[in-house]
Amino acid sequence: MSGFRISRIIARRNRLALALALVLAPSADAATISVDTEQDVSSPGSCSLRDAIQAVSSGEAVNGCIAGTGTDTIVFADGVQTITLSGANGELAARGNLTIDGEDRLVTIQRASADVPFRVLEMLSSDPLTLRRIQISGGNVDTGDGAGILAPLSHVVLVQSVISGNTSTAGTALGGGLHAYSLEMSDSQVTGNASGNKGGGLYVYDAAEIMRSSIYGNSAALSGGGVWAFSLALDDSTINSNSSIEGSAITTFNGLTMSNSTIVGNTSTATEAGSAIALFGGPFVSSIHNSTISGNVAVAPCSDIRSQTSAATMNVSSSIIKGQCGASVLSLSSIAVTGNHDILDPAGGNATLPADNLNCDPHVLPLADNGGPTLTAALGANSCAIDHGANPDALPFDQRGEPYAREAGAAADVGAFELQVDVDRIFVDGFDGQAAR
Repeated sequence: MSGFRISRIIARRNRLALALALVLAPSADAATISVDTEQDVSSPGSCSLRDAIQAVSSGEAVNGCIAGTGTDTIVFADGVQTITLSGANGELAARGNLTIDGEDRLVTIQRASADVPFRVLEMLSSDPLTLRRIQISGGNVDTGDGAGILAPLSHVVLVQSVISGNTSTAGTALGGGLHAYSLEMSDSQVTGNASGNKGGGLYVYDAAEIMRSSIYGNSAALSGGGVWAFSLALDDSTINSNSSIEGSAITTFNGLTMSNSTIVGNTSTATEAGSAIALFGGPFVSSIHNSTISGNVAVAPCSDIRSQTSAATMNVSSSIIKGQCGASVLSLSSIAVTGNHDILDPAGGNATLPADNLNCDPHVLPLADNGGPTLTAALGANSCAIDHGANPDALPFDQRGEPYAREAGAAADVGAFELQVDVDRIFVDGFDGQAAR
């Protein structure tokens, strides 16, 4: 089990590294088109973002933009920082294998809040889309899906990017910030998006892989306030403060693989709902390792994780699942939870939990900047999670990454956060020196 899981984590990281390499080193046949104006429509001789996308899609030169080849990278000249689209011109409509790269800065592509409703970017083909250091913001649609990005047939790669403040208001809307066929996301943020149905932040028809990212403050009218995906692999990430009727942080239909991640402070508004996670479909195999699920809220009776499938199995190891509901996992049919070294609320419904579950208060602290790329929930000084966990996947670091070791004491701590001897407690006594755990 451990070797298999390590290989899956390494494979995911290799795929993300390959995607980033493709952004940075396009093929010899690809064109690099430089946008030299922040104007939505360029004047003769200049190259706007809209012109550049048309050049990629058509394979022809447009105003000051060179002709694309169908597999191209759009970059930005010095001084191009924020591009505000006009409702008179509508969404950016793209075809072709497209990379948009902010290179040394975050470039914002936005709809002005006072403008007529329209989405920011739509992929009209099944070609892949890669965004690196790009912010997509302010999209608003009252019909259809994906107010920020609509790419229903495309594989989307987000690297060091932000999807924020996009709203799809229709009662059938799938995806507020993004609607994609499949997704790889790393070192990115998804925040302040809303959907009238599913997937407030992200809606992914097939598989989603998310690493070192933050998803917070999104909402969906039905399910998946943060993320709705057919299947989800979540590593070294935090999902917090999202809301929906059920599965306010995550809703999946074919299982969840979660490692070194934190899910806190999400709200589901229905009774008998998964305050944080809703699992449909199946049968499936899910796993939650070295993770913290805490302080999520729903209307009682409820649970942190709700399974509505049959013959499902879940491995929970060295993880904290504690919340307002008082039940960690609830199943309407049957779900067998295996694993060890956990701190879990009791089971609900037809779920069963591992026999060695610790019945104690882990003293999970509020989210804070404790180092690393995301906010994390540290452990209080007297937490029963300290040194009572395991490291089933031989992870080198906790959620925060280097230099925060996954095992810093007699044993790993339970949850996503590892209290460090020389890092987290330095200066605790008012001077520079090693502190006791």
